[in-house]
Amino acid sequence: MRNIRITYIFFLGALFTTYAIASGVGESLNTSESGIEGKVSIGPMCPVVRPDRPCPDKPFAASIEIQNLDDPSHHLTIRSGEDGCFRVKLAPGKYKLTPMAPNPGAPPHAPGPQAVTVEPGKYAHVMIKYDSGIR
Repeated sequence: MRNIRITYIFFLGALFTTYAIASGVGESLNTSESGIEGKVSIGPMCPVVRPDRPCPDKPFAASIEIQNLDDPSHHLTIRSGEDGCFRVKLAPGKYKLTPMAPNPGAPPHAPGPQAVTVEPGKYAHVMIKYDSGIR
């Protein structure tokens, strides 16, 4: 009789655990992530680009200011990695991305600001291209 009770309790425990996992019990209520991700590049990298000698843009590590357009007092500065990639978690809303010039007034030149809308549960994708000044 004791073995039957232990088996029954074990069976009920396994059943409830399976139900909890399948129904998402114990997971965070805010499972959606949102923000902005993208890649920063710099180009041109050669003075003359020819079909037989391609000269692709290169990844670029840069600082980018992000301002919340719904609340302009909230802003932050992020930096892309050496591979040019960045990802920042942000609440849904409207933002302005302003790439910063590493040497104001001298190459490389930062592009102008761009508006980005972050939707709930999604990452907005952006491409930022710096001008190397090479001609």
